[in-house]
Amino acid sequence: MAREKQGVREQYEALLEMFPGRVTIDLPEVKTALNISRDAVMRDKTFPKKKIGNRVVVPLWGLANWLV
Repeated sequence: MAREKQGVREQYEALLEMFPGRVTIDLPEVKTALNISRDAVMRDKTFPKKKIGNRVVVPLWGLANWLV
């Protein structure tokens, strides 16, 4: 099992404070939290997004890993 990056847990806890009780967030929430455009998120191949039907959601744990 791979070790988690340093700072991931702190990032995850900060995201949980911003989005209590959530496991995923949608693109408008990502846009607000990170102040980046939807197009930038969709173009970035490393961004942890998941397409579910017509919706795009972002797992908070994946976002925390991406941020560190």
